Amino acid sequence: MTLYVYDKALQRAGIVEDIRSLQWLEEYQDAGEAKLVCSATEKNRALLADGNRLYCTEQAESAIVRQAELTDDGKDAELTVRAVFSAARWDDRVVMATEQIEEAEAGMLALAEKHRRGLPGATAAAKGLAVPVDTQVTWGGVLEAWQTLAKASGLGFRETFAPETGVETFEVYKGIDRTQGDAYCGYFGDDIDNLTDIRIVQGSDGWKNCAIVGGEGEGAQRKIVTVSLGAYSGDGLRELWVDAKDIGRKYQIAAPDGSGGYTYTDATYTEEEYAAVLQARGLEKLAECLQTLEVDATIGQGLMQYGRDYTLGDIIPLKLTRYGLRLSARVSSVRTIYESTGRRVTAVLSDFELTKEVSG
Repeated sequence: MTLYVYDKALQRAGIVEDIRSLQWLEEYQDAGEAKLVCSATEKNRALLADGNRLYCTEQAESAIVRQAELTDDGKDAELTVRAVFSAARWDDRVVMATEQIEEAEAGMLALAEKHRRGLPGATAAAKGLAVPVDTQVTWGGVLEAWQTLAKASGLGFRETFAPETGVETFEVYKGIDRTQGDAYCGYFGDDIDNLTDIRIVQGSDGWKNCAIVGGEGEGAQRKIVTVSLGAYSGDGLRELWVDAKDIGRKYQIAAPDGSGGYTYTDATYTEEEYAAVLQARGLEKLAECLQTLEVDATIGQGLMQYGRDYTLGDIIPLKLTRYGLRLSARVSSVRTIYESTGRRVTAVLSDFELTKEVSG
């Protein structure tokens, strides 16, 4: 592994020397981060300036230096550097007015193209990941909008770094389902000792399955829609009130005016469009009130290895024979730690789903 530094003009400036520890945290549906500990040599102090990029040759993304702390005990001087992946820059770009999103990948790419406003980089071509969504993004940060769309669609996003040119390219991608078919490479299980330190929490406290959404208007004139996660009745029906008065029938559309600014026009939803937008808000709120199935476990890197058998965003199979559970889970973040003793990988899993009981 080599750790290069690129300056603010995205030109290669040098190589970090005497690395003591490097932690590289990749996120599937967010911007990741890095933490570097190295000797506080004159060269390192000059290279690791605020705003410069770190590029690890074993990783796809770059990280922007945001903080450097120097400690010196009289015998040894050390630098601790914290950096954020380049996708975090999009938290500094605001979604102008209202954007109607009907397809996740296209919507995320369009947000990058429309709201880049001088931010260096490129936008990748669409991969054809046709995941329908029906949602509205109003003002707020572009990064926050990407996070919302990614979680609603199951897609991930990142900015890949080209070391030859220094170009950071925003792309949307989809993890592979490795629970069956040709993509299956094995499983993590307590019966083959690559799944340990297990903690399981199941519950329905706070679960809601039907949203009653109130939109614009007062009294009998208020627009009310309902959206349900299934055919529930009796004790099984758990309703949630969602106040969505912030979503009006009229909204603004922003269009670049060619001179760095925007022109705004007013638009009005049809009855069908307005109901669909309110239902989408209801589904977003219901997603926050699902039945819980939490599994904490340590997955080993023996039989199943990261980068070979699975990677960030993939859905992998889990088998807990002692508890009669077979599940699937998404690899939502991966931390790679480089130290003098070698390289270690730890993965965080999310979106657990019970697939079936283990029969034996």
